[in-house]
Amino acid sequence: MAIADPVAFRQPEPYLSEHGAPRRERKGEEQSHGDSGSPTPLVRRITTPIHTDNDGDNENVKQHERQHFGYVAIDSAMRVFWEKSYEGATMADLTEATGLNRSSIHAAFGNKEGLFLKVVERYWEGPLSYIPKALAEPTLPRVVEALIRGSVNFLSIPGNPKGCLSIHGALVCGTNGERVMQNMAEWRKTTESMIKKRIQQAQREGELRGEVNAADYARYIATI
Repeated sequence: MAIADPVAFRQPEPYLSEHGAPRRERKGEEQSHGDSGSPTPLVRRITTPIHTDNDGDNENVKQHERQHFGYVAIDSAMRVFWEKSYEGATMADLTEATGLNRSSIHAAFGNKEGLFLKVVERYWEGPLSYIPKALAEPTLPRVVEALIRGSVNFLSIPGNPKGCLSIHGALVCGTNGERVMQNMAEWRKTTESMIKKRIQQAQREGELRGEVNAADYARYIATI
């Protein structure tokens, strides 16, 4: 069985627009998907068909469609937050990008904050997925190299917004965005802590001198 990434979503739209966002079908309009041939950005628009073991099972098909369009909506919202930040992104920006109206966004994600937090999860699973893979490298030099190469690669992919969502996504927020700002700060601390633990592992295994301050080293790598 091949299905879309399992992100639940309510009120799916019939198909994707030319911008990758779901929308309602208009009379006399046909579905089409183009291929520009350009490098594929990490924030991508999912247009692959959904297959099931039993094509006659309408309930399974509907469920997979909801998952599929939820994935698309979150990726579309990710681009908006990545480009404009949490505070800078308006509901009008989000409805235009996702093809959903305000009530659909609130029904599926609760509010703007809920959508942003879901985007953060997708960002970790997608663009930042190189981090846990790098930390799994067998030696510390290979870990550091993989982290730096991974960062350079994802930040330089044509078509992606500039910079990193984890840095400028919620650096400055009003009172309504304090929880988001705190969440992002904790997320960055968690990433730094993961690197610190890997450095400490290298120290225990005799790969790195014990007098090296693991916290400072981790902060330096995370900053790069």
